[in-house]
Amino acid sequence: RGYTVLVDHTFADRAQEAMAANGLRPHLIDGLILDPQALRADDLLPTVGSIPTVLLGERLMGRPRDHVAIDNVGAARTIVNHLVHIGRRRIAVIGMQEPSIATCGAPDMRLQGYAEALSAAGIPQDPQLIECAYHWGRPSGERAMRNLLALPDPPDAVFCFNDLMALGAMHAVKTAGLRVPEDVAVAGFDDIEDGQYANPALTTIAPDKQGIADTAVRLLLARIDGTRTGPFELIVPAFKLVVRESTAGSSALSPGP
Repeated sequence: RGYTVLVDHTFADRAQEAMAANGLRPHLIDGLILDPQALRADDLLPTVGSIPTVLLGERLMGRPRDHVAIDNVGAARTIVNHLVHIGRRRIAVIGMQEPSIATCGAPDMRLQGYAEALSAAGIPQDPQLIECAYHWGRPSGERAMRNLLALPDPPDAVFCFNDLMALGAMHAVKTAGLRVPEDVAVAGFDDIEDGQYANPALTTIAPDKQGIADTAVRLLLARIDGTRTGPFELIVPAFKLVVRESTAGSSALSPGP
């Protein structure tokens, strides 16, 4: 589209986010695509002369600006339904965060989808199967999985709130002398490239990343050029369940009907 793109990492710092939302410096940028982690909705209410802005992510869902966000509840419900469908009944989750450290709404939304899927299947929710993780990385997934495997009645499946934690969880299962998916099925979220090449390959939720990007840019440029002047909207892009070996074994690679 002929625009120069500046990328600013704000590290969930409120002052850094506010500076970006206010245009970094006067006349420096024409518009902003922002994933807010620390700002409140009233920080982004449009005023005369404010920078056209499109929001990403799971926070500030009250539509203070146009917003592009995936259906976290529906995606989590879909992947847990898959685990139920393959016969798992002790399904754990890894990735919850305490309210004091949570920077976005994704953990709560994904837990809601998990709970809805269990309820629909008639499976009681066991609080012992919900593991917290401050940093959503491989070490957190490994630590949480070790805790789950140490339970008197360990899980037979685990849904990790991102793929990095799922990779760590699979490492913990193998280190304990168990097999994925025969003993513990493991599923993630994000469809990162590493998951495709893991051993076994990782079942995951694949958001429409290209669609998210295209939509955010389209909405922003329409606000910049004045062709979009109506009420702010929440746009929910598609996602898909990608079934691989970590839940379905070698059958995941076989042609289906």
